[in-house]
Amino acid sequence: MTDSALEQLLGRARGPMGPAIDVDFGFEAGPLAELARLISRMNGFFLFDAGVQVFRVGEEGLGHDMIHWNSEGAWKDTYGGLADDPFCFGQDLFGVQFAVIGGERVVCFDPETAEVTELGDSLESWATWLLADPDVHGAASFAHAFQREKGRAGAGRTAGAAAVLRRRRGL
Repeated sequence: MTDSALEQLLGRARGPMGPAIDVDFGFEAGPLAELARLISRMNGFFLFDAGVQVFRVGEEGLGHDMIHWNSEGAWKDTYGGLADDPFCFGQDLFGVQFAVIGGERVVCFDPETAEVTELGDSLESWATWLLADPDVHGAASFAHAFQREKGRAGAGRTAGAAAVLRRRRGL
């Protein structure tokens, strides 16, 4: 029997980034219920040489706390309401946010354009999308090359990698 795409991602994950925690987002079904179960299994992790980060929950640990990341004043207010709906659970190396909207849809939120791309109605859809092309969807090749040149990426290094790419592109 073949593992689900989400199980395949967990098999590749580097983590946890925070202590064990029992998470409940108040949903019995749908992507937020799946996310609660995922974080309860592994509280934050990296994929694809830190090309993708799934945030941890709780005050202790490495990287962003998911609840704080989604709180008012953390970063979303700079988008003038365009980033209010997505509940972001992770990001890629370039700041593209992985999120749930309305408790029903898993999406990508592009930080440069505020464009939302629907990925499906479950974390399994997100995992399938990531695994379909880890280089494009998960920044895997760039993360690997960055680490080869600059050292191991992690919670504090992802923004640095994005800045290096922007400088190289002249942005």
